[in-house]
Amino acid sequence: MQIETYTLPEYLACYAMYGESCGDEELETAYDKWLDREMRYNGFISMHLVDISDSPNFMKYHELHSFGIGSCDTLEFTFHTTKQEDN
Repeated sequence: MQIETYTLPEYLACYAMYGESCGDEELETAYDKWLDREMRYNGFISMHLVDISDSPNFMKYHELHSFGIGSCDTLEFTFHTTKQEDN
């Protein structure tokens, strides 16, 4: 297991932690695409969100920037990640 921390939009917290809609379908879709890409790119078999910072920062560049989500307040999202064992 590894611990990975990512900078993501603040308004995503409830969706990322509990699966509850944040009311912004574009943001939720961007997060889902990012999560899928991150897992495939890094070879993760799981990513479990375990903590979210409580100190927002306004940032232009964050993990969802390349998915069309612009400048916004962000938080640090901490995940426990696991990779498939090599046989």
